[in-house]
Amino acid sequence: MAAEPWRVPEALWREIEPLIPQPSRRARYPGRKRWDERACLEGILYVLRYGIPWKELPRIHGFPSGKTCWRRLDEWEKAGVWALLMARLQARLQQANAIDWQRALVDASLVSVKKGGAATGPSPADRGRPSSKLHLCCDGRGVPLSVSVSPGNENERRQLLSLVDAIPALRSSSSSGNGNGNRPDRLLADRGYDSHALRAALQQRGLEPAIAARRGRGQGGAPDPQLKQRWTIEPTNAWLHNWRRIHSRWERRPQLYQALLQLACSMIICRRLAGAF
Repeated sequence: MAAEPWRVPEALWREIEPLIPQPSRRARYPGRKRWDERACLEGILYVLRYGIPWKELPRIHGFPSGKTCWRRLDEWEKAGVWALLMARLQARLQQANAIDWQRALVDASLVSVKKGGAATGPSPADRGRPSSKLHLCCDGRGVPLSVSVSPGNENERRQLLSLVDAIPALRSSSSSGNGNGNRPDRLLADRGYDSHALRAALQQRGLEPAIAARRGRGQGGAPDPQLKQRWTIEPTNAWLHNWRRIHSRWERRPQLYQALLQLACSMIICRRLAGAF
């Protein structure tokens, strides 16, 4: 990959270029020529990496204006480009046999909300200030499998099943260890996901739940026995938050914040691909 984190590597561009819709231009009044798509993507990545406002995107390195980059982000989100890109990169990683299907891990983290909007709520950890909650599911090696956003005051248990159901159907039947089809064998989660109903729902989906019990429900004050196996999701969470536009949510529409999440996950997967082939 290029040294600058906002540069689009060739591997990423080969995957995203076929997904970008090409609007037709009028023959008689074609209007101004559109900015190069790759330059717009690099402008989006620059804002995503450094967390600057769109209007402050510097007109250097061949970037278009921040408004143009925002419009592409919005246009491609409505066309489903970001979800398709993440799925294509995950499929490429599966071809390299670089996804660990023996276990999946889930975790949630709070992000501050700067401009309000949907999917926001009072933060339980920051004196009730507006916040959102980032939900992440990754494999045993830290590869992002699914990601979502919810209000900051919503319990993470409510997002668990939708997060699991969003895991891509990539696993071949020959590699299934317990006959659960495309899902991982086990799901590891901390005490925040402790629920008898969730354990039953996961078992119905063919996953073995490995969820730490809350204090007073079988463990007492004993250390969490799954803690050492769940550490691989922590670096992935940290990598996501290193993209500063993820660390603080500025987008009013949760769909645009979700698009940035999917793009950041795609960059993580792209780095894994660079070492997988």
